[in-house]
Amino acid sequence: ISETVLGQFTKSVDGQLPGYTDDDTVPKDSKTPTFCTCVLWINNERWSGVPFIFKAGKALESKTTEVRVQLREAPAGASFFHEPNLTPNELVILVRSEETNKASFEIPPLGNSLPV
Repeated sequence: ISETVLGQFTKSVDGQLPGYTDDDTVPKDSKTPTFCTCVLWINNERWSGVPFIFKAGKALESKTTEVRVQLREAPAGASFFHEPNLTPNELVILVRSEETNKASFEIPPLGNSLPV
């Protein structure tokens, strides 16, 4: 519970998109959450230190269901590249009516430098 955030979407800043309580079927004083993110931990040796992050919400920017596995950074000196700011590699599994998988790897070009 200490690593959980609940929220409710409100009217957009420009007023173009309504908030949750602007819906005629929702009580104006509703406290019903429309967004949740939480971090869960498995308390055993194998998964020690590995966060499981869950996010769910209504009226978000996109309608997406995905499983995202972000890999740890390699220990110092274990990389072929000496770039300090590489984004961690991740495996993304998009859950849709048709299966889609995507792997994202950041590998600098030859010469060990990333484009600016």
